[in-house]
Parts: sequence; structure tokens; C-alpha cells
Amino acid sequence: MALPTTMKGLVLHEDNTIKLDTALPVPSPTFGAVIIRVLAAQANPNLVRMLRSDGNSHAFTQPRPLIAGGYCIGRIAAVGPDATVLSEGQLVVVDTFVRARDDPTVQILWSMHDGSAPETKKLHLAWRNGSYAEYVRVPMENTYVLDEKRLCGPVSDGALGYSINDITHFAALTVPYGGFRSVNLQAGETVIVSPATGLFSGAAIATAVAMGANVIAVSRSEAGLAKIKATFPSVTTVQFSGDTATDTAAITAAAGSHAPDVFLDLSPPAATGSTGVTACMMAVRPYGRIVLMGGRGDANIPFPWPVLLYRSLTIKGGFMYERDDVRQVIRLLEGGQVKLGKENGYEVAGTFKLEEWDECAETAVEHTAFGKIVLLTP
Repeated sequence: MALPTTMKGLVLHEDNTIKLDTALPVPSPTFGAVIIRVLAAQANPNLVRMLRSDGNSHAFTQPRPLIAGGYCIGRIAAVGPDATVLSEGQLVVVDTFVRARDDPTVQILWSMHDGSAPETKKLHLAWRNGSYAEYVRVPMENTYVLDEKRLCGPVSDGALGYSINDITHFAALTVPYGGFRSVNLQAGETVIVSPATGLFSGAAIATAVAMGANVIAVSRSEAGLAKIKATFPSVTTVQFSGDTATDTAAITAAAGSHAPDVFLDLSPPAATGSTGVTACMMAVRPYGRIVLMGGRGDANIPFPWPVLLYRSLTIKGGFMYERDDVRQVIRLLEGGQVKLGKENGYEVAGTFKLEEWDECAETAVEHTAFGKIVLLTP
């Protein structure tokens, strides 16, 4: 099927305004690329905040104009001449974590963060336009085919019965799964997840449960923890008091006879300087593992050196995930081990057309907690 010549898209300009352009050229397929017809793109609250800033956001440094947007579910509209498996019509998920083909340590977050090195900025220029448009060109290796019959077919036929919108929850699962895999989380181990009531941290709980772990969810939000408990009855919840010693004791008590093996931190930038992360780290058993994946801005890790030394703890950073992690999450979804949508405590808080960007953005920044997803459906 021939591609149209023009399309609609949300263009971010130099003055940080976003405007709908109804006559953008549709990208053409090239070597190593796929053209996707976008079905649903997540209005990531973090990206939305950056797009709506006054231009002073330190994280958003890409040259403009560009088409905004990132992670999406879509259907292949055209493929490059070197495609061997990908073909027109396939339902796919597009991963936003892009690595350079000639050096995988050169990494960007598609349409969201172009890094600080000349190499990352060069890579971003090659893939500058995101998914807030009717069509988008994406790297072939960031395009993952989904078993549409298994995921979206009727339950009466033995399928899972998900909608396209349900599948967009996939994005939140890959980040914590990458963190757990990086510290080799095993079935039967106990893991602390904190904060536990956000988009990604709530997904971390679902992921850990699917991996067979015992989960302790720790947060300041009493209402958020109650929702977690209602969705995942096997999870133990602990509400932060703000006192490190008290919180450490509460987490330790919640773990019972098996001290926590792993702590996954997914703190947002607003948590910089808070003591909660220290309490969680202090509760980890000797020879335990700690992976820091949040966006805190602390200059130093808030943890006592002697405890790290004498407990022989492993502390590592975790930026995103590996490609095989994405494939593994897809297997978990298609196998039914990880649920999507309402079965996993999530519902779509709103779907919006490109023409409704302002309303979409307002809704996205209002719904950052566990249980809500906002989508653009071009």
C-alpha cells in the first residue's frame, strides 16, 4: 500500500511552543528503518512537563523544530530494503531507548533526551522526529513485532483479549524489568520497590510478582499503597514516616524472617534529598543488591560507607534496559504471566487526538500515579 504524501504532527518549535502541522511530509523508508502508522502514543508525564516548560529545562536540549513524542504502539506501513522479517501490516511496539549501531554505549531517549556528548547529539539528529504524528520513521532494531492474535484475540478463543490501548502499558514494564535483570533477581527472593505508587514503580511491582519475587512496596502515599494492595494482595506495603530509623525498622519487620535481597529505586527528581531511599537501602541483607534507576539529583549516594563495606552490598546504577529485556517482557505478556490494563491495575485516563494536545497535556500531568495512562491516538 502506498504511503500518503502528507500527514499531521505536533511540532515543537524553538520558542518551546507546540503547534499542529497538517501538511508535514510523510517519512520514506530507508536502510535500517521502518515507517510506522501510529495507533497509540503514550503521553509520558515527564516528557509532557519538559515540552510545556519555559525553555529552561536542563534535560531538553534538542535542536528544534522537531516532532515530539516517544514510545508508541503502531502498525508497519513500510519497511526499508534490508528488512527480512518485518513486513507491512504487523502490529509492533516501538522502543524509545535508541543506541548507535556502531557503538551501543552511545544512547539517547528518542525525542526526549539527546545526552551531552557530541556523539549522542549526532545520533539524535538522525532520529529527531517522534511519534506524536500519524506516521513516524524508527530504527528497525527498536521495532518489536507483537503476537496480535494472542494479545488481542477474544478470550473465548484462548487469547488474552487486550485492546491496543491496553498494550501501551508495556512501556512502564520494561524499565523495572531491566533493573531486576541487571541484579539477577530470582524467584522466591524478597525485593523492596520504592516509591511504589508511580507509573514505573507501580509497574515494577507487577513485574516482580510475575518474576516470582516477594514484594515490599514502600511509599509516602497511603491511598496509593491501598490501591497497590487491592491490586496485588500478596504484596506487603509500608508507608514512609520520614524518620530513617523508624522506616528501616518497619521495612525489616515487613520482610519477616527473610531480609530483603534486592532494592529497586525509581525515585523521581522531586525526591532529591529525601531520606526514604536510605531507609530502603539499610534494610537490605548482607550481600544484597541495590539498583538505582530513579531521577534523583543528589551529588552523593545517601548511604553510610561502613554499612556498604561490612555488608558487602552491591550498589549499581541502572539506565533503562537491554534489548533482550524488551523481548523477555513481550514473552511474559504473550504468555499471560504479566497482565495489562485493568487486570494489572491500570486504566486509560484519557485518549486524545493530535488536535487536542493542550487537553491531553493537562490530563497527563494530573495522572502520574499508579493506575493511570494518558494516550494520543493520531
